Amino acid sequence: MKALVYYGVKNLKVEQVPNPILSKDHVLIKVKYVGICGTDIAIYRGDLKPSKIPIILGHEISGIVEDVGVNVDKNLINKNVVVEINIVDNTCEYCRKGLYTHCLNRKAIGIDIDGGMAEYISIPQQNVHILPSEIPLREAIFIEPLAAILRMFELIPFKPHHKVIVLGQGPIAYLTTSLLKDKVSKIVVIGTKWYRLKFFENIVDHTLNLNEVKDIKNEVQKVLNDIGADIVIEVTNNPNALELALNLVKPMGIIAAKSTHGKLTQFNYTKMVVNEVSIISSRCGPYYLWKEAINILKNRKIDLNKIITHEFNLDEGLKAFEIAESKNCMKVILKIWFIFKQKFLNNLSLTSWKVE
Repeated sequence: MKALVYYGVKNLKVEQVPNPILSKDHVLIKVKYVGICGTDIAIYRGDLKPSKIPIILGHEISGIVEDVGVNVDKNLINKNVVVEINIVDNTCEYCRKGLYTHCLNRKAIGIDIDGGMAEYISIPQQNVHILPSEIPLREAIFIEPLAAILRMFELIPFKPHHKVIVLGQGPIAYLTTSLLKDKVSKIVVIGTKWYRLKFFENIVDHTLNLNEVKDIKNEVQKVLNDIGADIVIEVTNNPNALELALNLVKPMGIIAAKSTHGKLTQFNYTKMVVNEVSIISSRCGPYYLWKEAINILKNRKIDLNKIITHEFNLDEGLKAFEIAESKNCMKVILKIWFIFKQKFLNNLSLTSWKVE
């Protein structure tokens, strides 16, 4: 099969690799779409080290079940599905407590083991969620990050009177603000590119561009009419953003840490302690939050098509990563399989085929 393989810093190659092995408890998925996320970019840049090289990246996966192992219900075949990122052992202390996203022996797809930037992937049945017909496969790649955002919402005590700053201007910031806009009194998004900030204009109360503001703390106090934010959500994938968050949050406020940039971070630890600021991190969403994320998309609560700004085929994978890293985009996705239909002139039959 064809795959986009990572060999090191900014070294990606499209090549033929062995087909995945379908074990007895796995399903074989024909991958249709894969999203490029901040974690993928961190690996591409060399900031975050995968567990093995070469490796196939990609964990925001949607596709169609092609085949199943002997222990798996054959009714799954031909179902549209999405895939959870964590492969777990179901036996460790955390798994037994139901906290399987913290499995002591977990393997993350596209980070520890080969991911979805390939024509096929073999995944344990327990990692697969069937999609309702209302959700297109193209939009289904957002279910994984949505579930992760819902996990953040579980851990952060958002209140209707809260004033919130979102540091970040990418897809995670967009999904976060789209879900948060009716839960708090005011939202300010801070970024560095108007290209991205324009996507927030009808969602949040204010957008601020760091490149055009001389004193960001003073400007925040003006737009919030307050000494700072009750909660600052950090989704920049920039190691310097935590220090900025600490300068913009109120004493006894909360910083929600969400970036996975792979770099060491410096910030004013004493200021955090003196101001009694809480830093609450969050990771992936567990099974029940995937179900909630699926329902959000099913009910069309977020406009997702508008933020898919670039779509590439697998052969254009290197170009896709270059665009995603540049941030002159919003969401960049790879379309793995291309199905074309040709109407024969002599009858009404249709022929479908895959473009290699």
